[in-house]
Amino acid sequence: MKDLMQHMEVHYRNYICPVCGAGFINRGSLNKHEVVHTKEIRQYACKHCKKEFSHEWKRRRHVKSVHEGVDEKRHVCQMCKGRFKTYYMRAQHMIQAHNVKPLPCELCDKTFPIRPMLALHHRKEHMKEKQYECVVCKIRFFEKNKLVSHQIIHTGEKNFSCDVCGKAFARRKTLTTHLKTHGSVINRSK
Repeated sequence: MKDLMQHMEVHYRNYICPVCGAGFINRGSLNKHEVVHTKEIRQYACKHCKKEFSHEWKRRRHVKSVHEGVDEKRHVCQMCKGRFKTYYMRAQHMIQAHNVKPLPCELCDKTFPIRPMLALHHRKEHMKEKQYECVVCKIRFFEKNKLVSHQIIHTGEKNFSCDVCGKAFARRKTLTTHLKTHGSVINRSK
């Protein structure tokens, strides 16, 4: 019976909004939805880039995905001083928040908000300018952090281990991919 209840909770929308009839699979989702029916829509502003959200949880999700670890973020918007993890995130922000017209690359379909980013893209992707070389295998990299990440394969270090089967990996991304093979085991333990 417990398995049936869990199955119903996952696959059936048993929580119905009394206002509009929309169905949700859990109480939390219904509670988040019900805010859309209130007359007062509260705005939650991101302190990093001033983007506004209708729900606090949406603002938190935005901060986590775009601004988390803001001290480590070196990509600063020159218009509002918002800080971003990557050039791409900053570029998207500048286009969407400040209506900066994107500059197209003449060699591919990518666009960039400012000329230095277009020039960097051109050197990296089309000229294949790679100044960082691995001393062990001679593979070259455009960015120093990519070289450092690559060098782990030569040291044999495996600092990321699976809590399910104990297998160890050199990179967090590889562990994350591996964890998907344990999907049903992980879902049952939650």
